[in-house]
Amino acid sequence: KAFYTHYWEFGDSTFSNLTNPSHIFQAGNYIVELEIISDIGCVDTIVQEITVMPLPVIEVIGNDIDCLGDSTQLFATILGDTSMINFYWENSPSLSCTNCLNPVASPLENTIYTFVTYSDFGCETIFEIEIEAGVYEIPTIVLNNDTTICINEQVQLIADAGNNIATYQWNNIPGLSCYDCPNPIATPLTSSTYEVTVVSMDGCTNSEIVQVNVLNQNQPFASEDRVICLGDSIQLSANLGTNPVWSNPSTLSCSGCLTPMASPEENTEYTVEVTTLDGCIIFDTIIIWVISPEEISAGE
Repeated sequence: KAFYTHYWEFGDSTFSNLTNPSHIFQAGNYIVELEIISDIGCVDTIVQEITVMPLPVIEVIGNDIDCLGDSTQLFATILGDTSMINFYWENSPSLSCTNCLNPVASPLENTIYTFVTYSDFGCETIFEIEIEAGVYEIPTIVLNNDTTICINEQVQLIADAGNNIATYQWNNIPGLSCYDCPNPIATPLTSSTYEVTVVSMDGCTNSEIVQVNVLNQNQPFASEDRVICLGDSIQLSANLGTNPVWSNPSTLSCSGCLTPMASPEENTEYTVEVTTLDGCIIFDTIIIWVISPEEISAGE
C-alpha cells in the first residue's frame, strides 16, 4: 500500500500535515494549497481560493427588573455595515415586538431573550441576554372619582397607595395646595387632569390620573338672537337650570321665569342667570334687534 505525505498551506501563514485538518479562518480571501507526496517521491498539488464572509457583530444590553409586572427596554446594536444584515428576536410573548432592534420586555419570570442576526450570505450570529423579573410589588393607587365643580370651588383629591410608600408627587399643574402630599386640595380655574406618582419603599413606581372638570359659566342654553319690529313682543326662553334671573326686567313680562315675553323699544341685550343641577350658576345672553319705521327709506 502506498504511503502519502500531506502538506497544507492555509494562506494565513499556518500549516498542517494532517490528512483532513480542521481550520478556523478569519474573514477575508485565502489561497489554500494542498501538496501530496507519495512514498516514492511523486508529487501532486491542488490550489483552491476560499472566501470567508464576516459574521454579523452585535451587542445587546438590558437592565434587570426590580418590580413585579414592570418592563425594561432591550437595546440591540449591529456593528459595522448593516446593508446586508437581517435580524429578529426569537418569538416571545413578553416582547413588544420581534422585528425591531429595541423591544420592551415584560417578563413574569427570569427570561433569556435571543437576538438573531444573519447576512445575505447565510452567516449567523446569536446573542442571548437574561433579564431577571421583579420581586417587589408595584403599589396600587386608589383615587377619588372624576368630578365636576363650579368655578372658584375646591375639591380634595385623595390618593391612597397603602403604608409602604416613600413619596407622593403630583404633576405641576396650578391649583393644588401641595404637590408632595397624598391629599391636596384642588382649586382649578379650568378643567384639569391631575396625575399622582407614588414610589414605594422598595423603589417601585406607579401613576394614576383624576379629572376635575370646571363648569363653564358661559353656556349656550337660551334662545337665539332675534329681530322684531318696534311695538312687537317676542318670547325668550332658558331651557336649562332653575331659579332664572333676567336682566332688563322693565321690558320683560317677568324676570324670574324661564320663558318671559320681551317688549323692547330699542336694541336690547338680555342676560339670564340660572342654577344647574350641580348647584353652579351659569349665564347666557340674547340680543333682540328692534327695527323702527324710521329706519326704512325709499330715497329722495
